Order: sequence, then C-alpha cells, then structure tokens
Amino acid sequence: MAAGGQGAPLVPFVDYLLYWHAQRGRVALNIGGIANVTVIPAGALSQDVFAFDIGPGNMILDALVESFSRGRQRYDRDARVALRGR
Repeated sequence: MAAGGQGAPLVPFVDYLLYWHAQRGRVALNIGGIANVTVIPAGALSQDVFAFDIGPGNMILDALVESFSRGRQRYDRDARVALRGR
C-alpha cells in the first residue's frame, strides 16, 4: 500500500508468476473477503502488471451465514450450507 497498491500486494505478483504468457494477456479474479482483479498484459514485465479491488467478496456471504445462523456460525465451513442447495 505504501508503494501505491491496494492491499493484497503479493497476489498480483503470484498471478504474474503463474499466468504470464508471451502472446496472451490474462486477467485473474481473486474472490477473498474483498474481490480483486489482476491484469497481466501479453509479454508483460512485472512492472506492467496492475491490480485493483472491485468490491466485496466472501465477506457478504460470511455476514449472511452469521446472521441466518444467529451467530452460531461465522462462515459456511466446507460449503455445508451451500451444498444443501437452498
């Protein structure tokens, strides 16, 4: 953040290492508590990569689980609620 980034400074670098391609640009979506996007232009150098937050991610789902469980659960462990399909 001190260098002008937006909070998850290692994610864009790891995305660059994993998804760099000489001819294809790529975009990686990370959905954590806050969702963010990493843009990796084709043939990019590390300084050409940029990333930014796009809004809430799992934090909304966690809040809903906590609310509907009346505080008994803080998140949907192992997707047990989601797998029920309701």
